[in-house]
Amino acid sequence: MIKINISEEQKEKIEKIIWNDAITASTGILKELNKNRSAQFWNDSDKFHKLYNLLYGDNGKVREDELKKLLLSSKREMKKYIDMIGEFQEKEGEDLLEKIFKFDNFSKRKAAYKVLRIIDIAVCPYCNREYIMTIKSGKVKAQLDHYYPKKKYPYLALSIFNLVPCCSICNTAKSNLDTVKDPILYPYEDEFGYDISFDIKTKDGNKDYVKIIEGISDEFEIVIKNFSKDKKAEADRQIKRLHLGDLYNEHKSYVKDLLRNRYINTPKRIEEILNTFPKLFNSGEELKNTLYMSDIKKENWHMRPLAKLTYDIDQSDSE
Repeated sequence: MIKINISEEQKEKIEKIIWNDAITASTGILKELNKNRSAQFWNDSDKFHKLYNLLYGDNGKVREDELKKLLLSSKREMKKYIDMIGEFQEKEGEDLLEKIFKFDNFSKRKAAYKVLRIIDIAVCPYCNREYIMTIKSGKVKAQLDHYYPKKKYPYLALSIFNLVPCCSICNTAKSNLDTVKDPILYPYEDEFGYDISFDIKTKDGNKDYVKIIEGISDEFEIVIKNFSKDKKAEADRQIKRLHLGDLYNEHKSYVKDLLRNRYINTPKRIEEILNTFPKLFNSGEELKNTLYMSDIKKENWHMRPLAKLTYDIDQSDSE
């Protein structure tokens, strides 16, 4: 839903942390690969052979250059690895996660917390509903979803751009969805933006919200309209898989407050407040952020829960 924007400077810092962790941590992947180079499971199937040949040279030593590429790969590059190696069965994936690609260990190390602090996204990018801040001590942090599920593609379990900071509700709902076969929006590249929007649908179909504003009627629903041309199927799948329609309809009281706020603070009233407090606000948008207790500027939607919904309701037409 909301894009995770990472600058080149942030990306360089993240890549440095990930690679340093991989080669120095006591349960880092380099040590695990060195420990398990002669493990029996490498002979189990063609997929294991392909993975072994990717990670080890003819002399049996770890190919650190290839390991680094794997850990820092983009979505496009991850898809190439998937096309080359393939999908593992659940038991096979669990074995690799236990012995080589130890995500559970990584998620508890300082490197994971440092990366989350650098990414600095305050709200779940999948739903834009829940705060997911990671505090400095690291004792509270976002959950990390694997865009490509780790049991099917365990060799991507530590690839940093396969890890999506998110809330527990979305992580649970997405679960082991195979996004190779059934892709949803990839937060490091995709977003709802302006092509997918929230709207209010009343029982009689009109846009007269007075009864809602006055608290007389609850006969409306929050709908998600998808006008996307390039990613319509992915967005629809995400909406359905993560139950976004149902979840957003739990926020009707919030929408009522938004409608009342907009009804009271007409364009004329907004102008009056700006003229009364010229030093407090640089624009009507800044003032609305205060009135709505949100941030309706697109590049800041990732900082406040329901910011995308707030923007869409503010922009919607009413009679």
